Amino acid sequence: MSEAGDDTTASVVLAHAIISAGMKVLASCTSPVLLRSGIDKVIAKVVAIIKRMAIPAVCREGQIARIAANGDDEIGDTVTKADGTHLKVKEFEHEPVFESETASSP
Repeated sequence: MSEAGDDTTASVVLAHAIISAGMKVLASCTSPVLLRSGIDKVIAKVVAIIKRMAIPAVCREGQIARIAANGDDEIGDTVTKADGTHLKVKEFEHEPVFESETASSP
């Protein structure tokens, strides 16, 4: 992996393209309900394609930490193995959320 990121820019560009195209379709007197239905169908197809292409992560916490560290393995590993803390990933409406807990002394 030479580059990593959270794809914020790609998401914004994609959202802008979808909104711009949607506004053009609505300007041509297309039903907003039909537009929404079409978008929902495309979303379902895209999600199915992404699921087929997905590669399961062996160590999810470590992988997410490395991505958050812009691909820097050393920083990602340091975050994952932080002294005195335990890094957990919880699902929140299908999105990963990090929580850090201080470990109790033995």
